[in-house]
Amino acid sequence: MKKLSVTLFFLLSGFLAISQTHDLTQGLVAYLPLDGSILDQSSLSHQVIVHYGPTHAPDRNAVANNALEFNGTVQALEIDYASTNANALEFGNADFAIGFWVKKLSSTSNWDNTAAISKWNSGAYAGTNEWSFGIGGGGGANSDQPQFTVAMADNNNYSVKSFNNDIVIGQWTHLMAVREGSDLSLYMDGVLQNTTNIGTGAVNDAQRDLLIARSFSGSYFSHAVFDDIVIYNKALSASEIAELMVYGVTTGGQGSGLPSSGLWSSDTNSNIFYKSGKVSVGVEYNNSGYEFAVKGKILAEGVKVQGFANWPDYVFASSFKLRPLAEVASFIKANQHLPEVPSAKEIETAGLDLGAMDAVLLKKVEELTLYTIDQEKRIEKQNELINDLLKRLDKLEKKD
Repeated sequence: MKKLSVTLFFLLSGFLAISQTHDLTQGLVAYLPLDGSILDQSSLSHQVIVHYGPTHAPDRNAVANNALEFNGTVQALEIDYASTNANALEFGNADFAIGFWVKKLSSTSNWDNTAAISKWNSGAYAGTNEWSFGIGGGGGANSDQPQFTVAMADNNNYSVKSFNNDIVIGQWTHLMAVREGSDLSLYMDGVLQNTTNIGTGAVNDAQRDLLIARSFSGSYFSHAVFDDIVIYNKALSASEIAELMVYGVTTGGQGSGLPSSGLWSSDTNSNIFYKSGKVSVGVEYNNSGYEFAVKGKILAEGVKVQGFANWPDYVFASSFKLRPLAEVASFIKANQHLPEVPSAKEIETAGLDLGAMDAVLLKKVEELTLYTIDQEKRIEKQNELINDLLKRLDKLEKKD
């Protein structure tokens, strides 16, 4: 594997090092969170055209219906050049930044599965192209190496590619292309890959539609899942890109109110906290009634459960009525488990509540202690009776 799981990497390192300090809504000229709809959530509200209905899919955090999957044959999205505010996607010689999350589902083959976001016709037709962000093709027709290409007004094309890193099929990857002055840079999972000098000239304005998951000619499509597509009319710094990856589109710690805004916050002591909502790790959200759900194992040096107002010390109160052992034996024979202890079937169906189960087990230990004390008293009385009988027997034997 060329890189760690994106989610794990940022949970372990990003959250600890990255704070919310930037307003990532500033300069945002297109924002497609793809969280159940194809609506543009930027202030420009671009009209997005759907081609053959891509399907909803889980996003990088395993949240259901929070991303869009394209089948690689006919499905695509489009923003028409003639639509309202579409001229905001023309950059000229100004800075810009374009990024998205992608999970590529098939490898690039003969230029198929390369199209991500573009305003491009064909490299063979000078003057008809603007820019193209590819999730493959950086190393040739069968390469999964991402690249970003701009066509300049002087008909020269410039490309920046990842640094010998391919997109891993089936794994979420974050890509960001940035023009800042004469530099065109490509970031992959927040890491700068390469920078190309493109001069200070203007990017061509060829009146092209913006396409997602297909090329303009319609010959090439991408089999991939896309999420959180952003386009800025300014350059983003490395720290802004990292913050965007971790928190989403936010206003610098307060959240933007947009559908895919990050909700993680931090205080002056670098403590990270989640202000609202519930969290699921490794599983689609289905933990109704719980704040945190994990599919898999959890490693911890200690677990503390709070909130028990009725800890079973009441077993030792004089008013507590201990079940007769005969009644316990009858219950076990009928149910195959102790009274008040959930059955194997109940645990299999509903799971194990550690706090509640600890309380039940402690109650049973305390009840067992009472049974043992009672048994000890009985044994002492029996011993006294036996000793008395032995003394009487001894006297009778001596008379004989």
